[in-house]
Amino acid sequence: LGDGLSGLIKVYPNPVTRQLIIESDYVQGLHVTLVDAGGSIVYEQRELTGSSWVIDAEAFNPGIYFVIIQQGTLRSVWK
Repeated sequence: LGDGLSGLIKVYPNPVTRQLIIESDYVQGLHVTLVDAGGSIVYEQRELTGSSWVIDAEAFNPGIYFVIIQQGTLRSVWK
């Protein structure tokens, strides 16, 4: 839905069952937000470092979520 960071970051699997995985060998200091279809923030983490991050999604209700990843002024959204 946005291409500011989408070529540098992998977000999978889709659909998510247990874990959401975010990978990037090129981007550090990410701000990750998960938003449900109603616009409520269900997860937020700032200043992620490393090359791979796992979010436990088992506690989330079934539905559509948006993954918003920002670094500085760059922003991308995955559905």
